[in-house]
Amino acid sequence: MSEDEFSRPRHEHLLLLLLFLLFAAASLAAPINHDESQYVGAIAMMREGLPFRDWPFLQTPLQPLLLSPLSLLPAGWLLVGARLANVLFGVLACWALLRLFRDRIPFWAAAATTIGMATTNAFLFGTEVARNDMLPAALLALSLFAFLPHGEMPSWRRTGLAGLFLGLAISAKISMAVPAAGAGLWLLWRFNRVGARAVATAALGGLVGLLPSLVLYAMAPERFTFGVFTYSLVAPELYWNGIGESWRLHPLSKLDDIVAESLRGATALALLLTIFTLRSRARQRLFEIMALGGLVAAYLPDPFFKQYMIPLLPPLFARAGRALPMLGPLGRRVTLAAGAVFAIVGASGSLKAIATMAMREPPLLEAVDRGRIVAAVAAGRPVATLSPEQIAGADVRLDPDFTAGPFLFRIQGPTGAMVEAEVGAPTFQRLGDLDRDPPAVLVTGAERRVRPPLFPHGLDDSLDDWAASRGYRPQPLPGRGWRMWVAPTKRGGPEEPPHYGQVRTPQGPSRKPA
Repeated sequence: MSEDEFSRPRHEHLLLLLLFLLFAAASLAAPINHDESQYVGAIAMMREGLPFRDWPFLQTPLQPLLLSPLSLLPAGWLLVGARLANVLFGVLACWALLRLFRDRIPFWAAAATTIGMATTNAFLFGTEVARNDMLPAALLALSLFAFLPHGEMPSWRRTGLAGLFLGLAISAKISMAVPAAGAGLWLLWRFNRVGARAVATAALGGLVGLLPSLVLYAMAPERFTFGVFTYSLVAPELYWNGIGESWRLHPLSKLDDIVAESLRGATALALLLTIFTLRSRARQRLFEIMALGGLVAAYLPDPFFKQYMIPLLPPLFARAGRALPMLGPLGRRVTLAAGAVFAIVGASGSLKAIATMAMREPPLLEAVDRGRIVAAVAAGRPVATLSPEQIAGADVRLDPDFTAGPFLFRIQGPTGAMVEAEVGAPTFQRLGDLDRDPPAVLVTGAERRVRPPLFPHGLDDSLDDWAASRGYRPQPLPGRGWRMWVAPTKRGGPEEPPHYGQVRTPQGPSRKPA
């Protein structure tokens, strides 16, 4: 074994360790995003049943199924655990890319390309928050490694494994179906080379990977169809038109956003590098077709958000990594210098958040305090909130109708009636339904952003009004604008739960008066 062959794995491990530290620090420092609500809420609800059948969910279900052991974490810490799981998924995606490059390109090119992908604004965001972006990204990257052997074409075993990874990626996020379709097109294009057996095993592997989605669809077909398909086709347009920001749905606006996001990191540079080296061997077309699928997947949702770029990144940077050593000495130096600048630009927001964390308490610790207090006051009784990510844990019993956070609650008009009829969740226009089974505790605070004309005082304001009109008692929680509403106790009923001021802080909760 040569010295380079001996030292390269150690260099890869060191790079992965450094990326883990970056991802973990950024994850602990990042502000809490309301997108995290439905994902953390879903993991917490895995103690109570299954998505779609027992509570609403708006994504394909692999992530809450896989991360269900995290539901045993105490209140507030579930959010921390879910974020750190995404950190590990991000590292796994980077490992798959490095492993794909081994014995194919020099380590400097593999390291530069992996760092380029890892420091894009979109990829870092996926590792920082408890969304469902990094698990499918890691599975997509693993499929690339499985597809391409050291020889020219994959064996039937490798295509079966790649198909399994792609099926699982779709079961984690439906948008991964588009780059997966690109892989299928490549297999059909190279049918004479890979053979019928390889194509068949890829299809079989994909079907096995889809089993989590197929089984849950069979259990609750109407709710599954609404959550995975109908909601994403109807609700975003209804919401953005309702708050007067329909311009965000315009095709040219979405294109402008995609171009801008591709410059927050080395994505645009990787695209240019791919375009300038299109004359390459046929197996490189796999990366190109899947990257094109990832670009389509980024464009399709309304409106565009940065996380939608993630399905593009693994195949694009896999292709860019193969292209980088093809450049001449001057081209390499210019590309690496530009890549370093783009990496700093892409990581600047995360680095700023990490620096800020050194000077003040991270938002995650504040959420842990809120969760601990709510758990002590609720004392096992149901808690309703549009921000389940802030309080979810084994010692908090979430109201299942609020598992999706604000995303079902904010739907208006006939679609809101559909939510009530098909999913059973309340909306801001139908809060009277809460009277049938009122929660013991309501928590508000994260959804106070004003969105006229629909929400002139924010979404949480409607819950505050409902709770006040029903005699709920308000109590403050740590953080600006946070409030806990405790249901009135019936005369002669059970002892009133402790007030926030009677719950000891950092040392641990106590249900006895101070």
